[in-house]
Amino acid sequence: MQIHFNNKNDKEYQFMLNNLLKDIFLDFQFWYDLNLWDENYESYSIVENGEIVSNICVYKTQILFNQKQYCALSVGAVATKKEYSIMLPIVKTVF
Repeated sequence: MQIHFNNKNDKEYQFMLNNLLKDIFLDFQFWYDLNLWDENYESYSIVENGEIVSNICVYKTQILFNQKQYCALSVGAVATKKEYSIMLPIVKTVF
């Protein structure tokens, strides 16, 4: 397993990430096609055998609060393949 970081338009990486996200959420290809991935969007993934098995993305942004500007992070695209989730046995027991 490797931890992989990406903050650019890397088509091969986007393809691998989209394979995971399609299984969990929806197809993000439209987002990639619009070139909305910039240096402020960072993806952190666990890759095994050429496949992303877990991912979390953060978007660096600025927010205005009480007339002051702050740096902020928005967390998104949190996904893990079922077979790699350590919580799966707990979820099966509870539900």
